Amino acid sequence: MGDPSKLPDISSLSVSDPVLRANRQAKILQQFSLIADRIQPRLSINGSNFNTWSCNMINTWETCFIEDIGYFESQERDPDYRRNLIALSFIQNSVERSLFNSIISRLSIPNTRSVYQEIKKRFSKASWSSIVNHANILFHPPTQSTNLMKRVIDLGEAVEAIEGQIGPIDSNKIITLSLFFIPHLRDQITAALDTCLAANPSLTINA
Repeated sequence: MGDPSKLPDISSLSVSDPVLRANRQAKILQQFSLIADRIQPRLSINGSNFNTWSCNMINTWETCFIEDIGYFESQERDPDYRRNLIALSFIQNSVERSLFNSIISRLSIPNTRSVYQEIKKRFSKASWSSIVNHANILFHPPTQSTNLMKRVIDLGEAVEAIEGQIGPIDSNKIITLSLFFIPHLRDQITAALDTCLAANPSLTINA
């Protein structure tokens, strides 16, 4: 996927015949859609895996278009209609269909960057349920895997996902996350942190 020689040739769209151009555009969009289909995980309907999805989607885009690093973070509408269509296919094919349709319906003039920014606005805030899902992997790594390297990678990704929402993991955060897995403290901690995170996504958790 990262080999530029094997990527669809966008320059082939620069033809004067409108029918030929439309046919080539449809073919190229289909090819890029297949690349986008391989983005995992897909963004779930509740957005709980936003950080992981966003990172993987953007990395896939930047592998294909190394000159467009930071493309999705721009607030400006992309004047390149063809590139906008291709970028939109990366989002559309890696997001649950009903969620994508919901996002589109909220935008008066949808384009790739406005769609991504709407998704980011909706889901990028810290989510306690998402944090706990990753913490569960961190504190209770799956035992079925005998591949040490894969386990190390999974744990590293869990740490990155948590830090992406609540900043660097310090001793207080480790204590708080550990206490969550004590059944009789779980509801109390969840209620407190859900309230705090909703009001201040960048809060510092103190044990």
